[in-house]
Amino acid sequence: MTFVEEKTRELMTAPSCCAELKAAAQAWLDAAGTVKEQEETKKYIAELEADIVTVDGLAAFAESEMGAKVFGGAEAAKGVAAHAR
Repeated sequence: MTFVEEKTRELMTAPSCCAELKAAAQAWLDAAGTVKEQEETKKYIAELEADIVTVDGLAAFAESEMGAKVFGGAEAAKGVAAHAR
């Protein structure tokens, strides 16, 4: 397994990984070594870029109700927001 494949599998298990990114990652893994690899690589990279969040965006998300759920509770989310700031 290559480094990128290993990191892709780790990414797919992260609680913050959205369904669209999981699907793009799996499609890329499935296409590795095939004629579709280049096409799926472009799609995977585009989805990764679409999911990048700024530090300000992270702080705002951490302070939201959904952020509290994602980060394991209000206190943990406050810590994430403070770290982002």
